[in-house]
Amino acid sequence: MVIRDAGASGLAPTLERGSQNARVGNPSAAAARLQPFALRDAPALIEAVFPAQKVSFEAQRERKAVHGQTLTPLGSYWKGRKPLILVRAIVLGSLLPQTDDAEKDLEIFEKLMDFDDGGLARREPKISPAEIARRIDLAQPLRYFSASFKGDAEDTEEIEGAQLPLDLDDCPGLTIRWRRDIDEAEKLDLLARALATYPTYEERAGLCKRPEEMDQTALYAPI
Repeated sequence: MVIRDAGASGLAPTLERGSQNARVGNPSAAAARLQPFALRDAPALIEAVFPAQKVSFEAQRERKAVHGQTLTPLGSYWKGRKPLILVRAIVLGSLLPQTDDAEKDLEIFEKLMDFDDGGLARREPKISPAEIARRIDLAQPLRYFSASFKGDAEDTEEIEGAQLPLDLDDCPGLTIRWRRDIDEAEKLDLLARALATYPTYEERAGLCKRPEEMDQTALYAPI
């Protein structure tokens, strides 16, 4: 959100129209009306909550990428450059205001930074269908995965009615893969559920691409 002075170009007419709408009985317009400097004295979110451990881990991964860093191809102009993920986190934390719910503030911040399980799922984690099968509960796995089995007919029928979790090591000859017609939102949901089973953020994020490696439009589309 951008806060401008009431005398700034384009804002005064907007406020005036909002006042006119409020006078004619449009409460939604009144509620959405801009208030100049409304957040001028509001404390920034970074003053109260900041996931330092997660930001540090992501920044370290970016540093270790060496030539894979976004700014490296631009040459030596960027003296003493800091990791982009660190800069992004600090700027975002400075712009977002605090609320009375610190836990919710942190949740929103991590969602915007793609640190949450949903965001990590969009960062193309390297989790195979077999690993997902071992980690999550799923009543109808063949809705999301296709399976091929080399074995007896009786075993094939048993596999078709199986539910997850399922360790494929206990089912020699069974191979599963993503269905080609799977809905992308459902696939992301399964990936997020599988990621949530890893005990630490470092383990979850270590399976995923860095945010700067992703197409930013696709990464932040759901947000």
